[in-house]
Formats: sequence, C-alpha cells, structure tokens
Amino acid sequence: MGSSPVTATIGPSAALLVETLEAFFDPPQRILVAFSGGPDSLALLTGLVAIRERCGLSVEAAHFDHHLDAGSASRAAHARHLTQRLRVTCHLAQAPGVRQTDEPSRGAEADARDQRYAFLLRLAEDVGADVVATGHHADDQAETVCLRLLYGSGLAGLGAMRARSARGIVRPLLPLRRAQIVAALKELGASDQLGPSQDPTNRDHRLRRNAIRHHLMPALAPGDHHRLLALAAAAQAATDHIRRVLGRELPLTPSDYGPSLPLDELRSLPRPLVPWALALLHRAHGHRYPAPAGAARELARLLERPGDQGFRTSAGGSLLWETHGDRLILRPQTDEPVGTSYHGAWPSRAGATFRMPLPTLDQTLVFESQPVAAWMRTGSPRRAALSPRILPGRAFTVRTRRPGDRIRPLGSAHPKRLKDLLIDRKVPRLERDRLPLLFLEETLVWVPGVTINDQYRLRPEDRSAWVVRLEGAADREEF
Repeated sequence: MGSSPVTATIGPSAALLVETLEAFFDPPQRILVAFSGGPDSLALLTGLVAIRERCGLSVEAAHFDHHLDAGSASRAAHARHLTQRLRVTCHLAQAPGVRQTDEPSRGAEADARDQRYAFLLRLAEDVGADVVATGHHADDQAETVCLRLLYGSGLAGLGAMRARSARGIVRPLLPLRRAQIVAALKELGASDQLGPSQDPTNRDHRLRRNAIRHHLMPALAPGDHHRLLALAAAAQAATDHIRRVLGRELPLTPSDYGPSLPLDELRSLPRPLVPWALALLHRAHGHRYPAPAGAARELARLLERPGDQGFRTSAGGSLLWETHGDRLILRPQTDEPVGTSYHGAWPSRAGATFRMPLPTLDQTLVFESQPVAAWMRTGSPRRAALSPRILPGRAFTVRTRRPGDRIRPLGSAHPKRLKDLLIDRKVPRLERDRLPLLFLEETLVWVPGVTINDQYRLRPEDRSAWVVRLEGAADREEF
C-alpha cells in the first residue's frame, strides 16, 4: 500500500499536536473521528494515526454529506480518499434528498449540525467507539464565545464548547490555535501529500460565524483572543460550581416518573437559580436541553402563588411539570397537551415578515412570501413552502398533536392518521409530541420535517409561495 504519508521528521508544531493528543487519549481508547476532510479534522486524524500504535488507540473516521452545496459529493469522495491514504476505516453517510440552497441560514446550519451529530452518535454506538472526536480548536472556541455574546446567552452558553461533553463528544484540539494546526499539517507532510479539502460555505460571509471569523476576529487587539477563552473557562467553572452546589443543597429524590425536586426548597431559592434547578431535573431525566424560557417563566409564576395549590403545566414539548404532594416531578405528557396552542390570522402578502412566538415550545414561527426556489420542491426540516393561494386573514392554529389528528400527506390522495405517519417516517417517540403542527382552521397543513398537506402544495405554474419556518429550537443553551 506504500509508505505512510506521515513523515518521520516532526517539527515543533507537529510535536505539540502529538503531545496534546497523547495526553488527551490516555488511557487507550476507541476513537471515531468526525472527518470533514478539512485542515482541522485532517490534522486530528493524521496526528492520531501517528500515535495510534504507540498509544494503543483504535481510530476510525466518519464523514457526513449534508448536500448543502453542489460540491459536497466531491468532498465526500475526497474524504474517503484521504482516509484510504491514512489507512483508516471511513464510514460515509448523507442527508436524505437534495438540500442545496443559495440562501444559507442559521436554521440550515442547525439542521445540518443536528443531522451530523445524530449520525455520529449512532455510528459510535454501532462500532463500539468510546468517544466521537471533533477538530474544534481554540479559534473556534473564541468565535463561539462571540456568537453566544451576540445571541445574548447566559452563563452556561458563554462556557461555549467543552473538551469533553456528556454525550461522549470530545474536542482534543481546543488548546491549539488554528495557525498551530496548519503548521503541524505542513510539518507532518499532510498538506502536500494529502491535500485537505475546503468547504465553500466557510467563506460565505452571510453566515454570522463566518462574518465573525473573517471580520471581527482579525480586528481584535492582541490578547483579546485569550480573554475570550478565559471568559469561556470562567463560565464553565461557574456553571460546574452551581450544578454541584444545587445537586448537594437540592437533592433529587425518586418518584414514579423518575427524580423529583422538593417544592419548599425550590421556592426558597433565589429566582435566578430556579432555571438551574429545573435544568438539573431535566438532566436527571436524561434530557440534553433545559426547559424553554417561556415554560420556565410560567412555572416560576405558579411556584410563587400563595398556599399549597397544586398545578400541572407544560415543561415544553412532550414533558409536563406536575406537583405531587410536596414534590415537583417532570414527566412525559401522555394526554392532551397543556398550554401549547397558539392562534392567529394568516398574514397579508404586503407584509415583509410575520412572526408568531411559541413561548412554551421555545420557538418562533415565521411567515414570508417568497419567489419559488429549488429547495421548495424537495422540502426542508425547519421550513416549508405552501400554496400562494392561501388567503390573508384565514384563521390558523399552532399546537402539538392530539389523538385523532389526520393529514393528507404530500403526493397522497387520501388522509392518514398522523400517529401512523410519524411511525412510518420513523420519527423518534419523544420527538412526536414536540412537533409544532400548523393548522388552517381544522385542517392540518404542515408537520415540520415530515410532510405538508397535499391540498396546499405548490403547483408547477406557481411563481411565489408562502414560506413558513421555525426559528429557535436549535439555539437553546445546554445546561
């Protein structure tokens, strides 16, 4: 198969890369590398190949083709070529359908990220990997802190990325700068012999992260980068301390549905700590994200009522908070949703954009009239293109599902039970009750990520469309 592309002579940057990886992956582990084929993931994979025998590591790679641009398939092929040269098993997967778009957005990025990590975590379990390793580095961390500042994140969000996450995702290159990684690639010979690929979306300045990378970061004064990293480290330390103290002072005790919190202690907490306590309860139940902000505010209001009045209220999606005696429990929602119905009138085409907040779902539904684009014929998880013949002023409702809901799926001549459709489309059970469904009067029009009602599809002659899209679900902080 020829000689390894990793040269025997290692310069100072390559030595730093190797030392960082050796320290991180001790003791030996089975590693699945999230491999885009770009410089960062190539440096990570090349460095691991250089030390795998000496450190007893098992290394495999995984590449996910998002179909977000015309060159994605060629980059996937190049990723396979690179791993073959490095003698590493590569697992390839791709997003269903064609998702190329000329209008990149935060929502599209979030969709792609969610799909990629879902694939990586499933694959890691299938191949028995201990961790999924990504190529994120110190420059990525500083950019993430800036993003979180711009989005108004709280303390947990300002902690940005962690070297080790609870989901088994690790970021061993976080101590290294981008320039050090590029230099290490050159010293290892990987830049010349292998040739990393470049994702064109990384140069699109319409995406906020790219604008930060190419405009804000170069304008910062010397030392600002380190201050951003210090802010992330301080936020992580404070977050960990709050969690430890709450876990000690606010003990979780068993209930029929899992861990629960004592109501008296919860009520006595300073109000800023209540969301942290609720997040502690969510994490104890195995949920990655805390409750939506709107649902948490409603619970705080109920907790402040005088007396021992019991209550039951939405915790977002398919979850409920409910009082049982002197305890607050978090449990799955098994009957009609609580507090998750929103009503409005279909907007006028003259309006540029109409937004409807969905507080207990922590999302916003956005309506716009747009010219027909290619993506509208294939669909998208967070947006849908509907017939331009929907008249302004028609009553609509957004709510979670209820028994008996039916829809006529796109391309079908007959209605189908929503429950059966979600099972057929393999929507995870816990996700089914979280979907915000769009109704026109009593007719179900859109099931996000699944289908639209065939009655409201675009026709070949249509030149414009009503676009409805969801914002906000992927942007919650991870407590």
